[in-house]
This record gives sequence, structure tokens and C-alpha cells, in this order.
Amino acid sequence: MKDGQTLKPTERVVMEKEGCRRRLIIKDTTLEDRGMYTCVLEEKTCSSTLTVEAAPRVVSEKRHFKGKRGGNVIVDVEFAGLPQPKIEWFYKGKSITPDKKRSVENYGNKTVLTIKKLEDPDVGNYVLKLTNKVDECKTEFTVSII
Repeated sequence: MKDGQTLKPTERVVMEKEGCRRRLIIKDTTLEDRGMYTCVLEEKTCSSTLTVEAAPRVVSEKRHFKGKRGGNVIVDVEFAGLPQPKIEWFYKGKSITPDKKRSVENYGNKTVLTIKKLEDPDVGNYVLKLTNKVDECKTEFTVSII
């Protein structure tokens, strides 16, 4: 059973039995496989929680953000990864420290970089680095003036 529901074998979910031993094999695990698994054999039960870890990745497709000179540009990016990735933004190879010019806000699986009063020195490539214990992901975003 998974989360109290009967689990049916598939090509990906294989249940093996050998005498009184039982084995559950889940191939190509996904985040949906997380949960509480219970094996019931006559009057005995055994349960275990399956956690799934996933490398961080950017989910948003947009990579180019434009703004008017003197206006604000909001670079909003959705991402995934388990455990929750550490979020870092870089510009010209240097880590961005929030200040009057740039701010970073993180909401669950979304990070928002805001660049205020956009001018020529602000345009270029910004890098989002997502890191967790599984892996890291670096994605480049371009900011330009309309």
C-alpha cells in the first residue's frame, strides 16, 4: 500500500516475493513516488517512508527580461528541487547582495530579482545558482533596456 491505498504492480513498480520476504522496487522514481509504503503479510505489517531527492532545475522558460531606462525590471524564476535548493544570484561573476539597487525575494519554489532604476551598467547576464545536496544548477538570464 502507498499512503493507505492499494498499490498495483506496473512496469515501473515491481513487487517481488520469495518465501516470507517481500520486496518493492520502484524504477525511475519521481517526486510523486514520495509517501508512506506499507507491506501487509497476514497479520503483520511493516511501514516505511520513501523520500525522493531531486537535483535543482529552473522550471521557467523565460530567459530574457527587458525594461525601460529608469524603470524597474523584475526577473521572476520558478524552480524545482528536493531538498529545497539554496538560492544565489550573480552579476558579472559577483554574488548579488541586496541593496537600494537590487533586491532578492524568495517564495517557496520561486525567486524574484528586482533591479530598480534600470540603467546601462545594469544590463547584461545575471546567473541564478541553485544548490542542494543532490547537485547544482546555473542558469543565465539576460536583462536589457527597451
